[in-house]
Amino acid sequence: MTLKITRTIILSLAISTSFLAQAQSTFEEGYKAASNGNYQKAFNIWQPLAKQDNALAQSNLGILYENGWGVQQSAEKAFFWYQKSADLGQIDAQHNLATLYQQGNGVAQDLNKAGFWFEKAASNGHGDAQVILGVMYQEVEEYQQAAHWFSKAMKKNVEGAQKNLDYLCQLKAEEITTYCK
Repeated sequence: MTLKITRTIILSLAISTSFLAQAQSTFEEGYKAASNGNYQKAFNIWQPLAKQDNALAQSNLGILYENGWGVQQSAEKAFFWYQKSADLGQIDAQHNLATLYQQGNGVAQDLNKAGFWFEKAASNGHGDAQVILGVMYQEVEEYQQAAHWFSKAMKKNVEGAQKNLDYLCQLKAEEITTYCK
């Protein structure tokens, strides 16, 4: 009995590994197609993967829909795919979803939800989200938080992070001394 269970587990692992390898190679084919400007082919490759909860494929479908690359442009469909992907933890989708909420593009504008998703993406290491979150905190005069996120983005060499922190230090150096030179 134990031998039969062990064989079943090994067979299941082999099938799962084979499926993951195939999905990865298929995803890469979609990436190559998109890189060559063949967005329709990329869409055709990524759509079945997205329906199988491949977060990166979902995020990329969002990008295709948001920009109208290989598909009819649709902010609503971009929002749908970004939401699915963001819920699975894909940081680019979290950033892009936050941007849609911030701009009210494809969804009603909601700065609280934008802040929530920027915070998720920033906490997961998305540099641009870190800068945007820093700006959002600066606007509501939470300077310690603003400096914290600018500092994190600076470590990633994100454009604008140093400039934003320097400006904040000129204005509020006494409140954020640990972040100012």
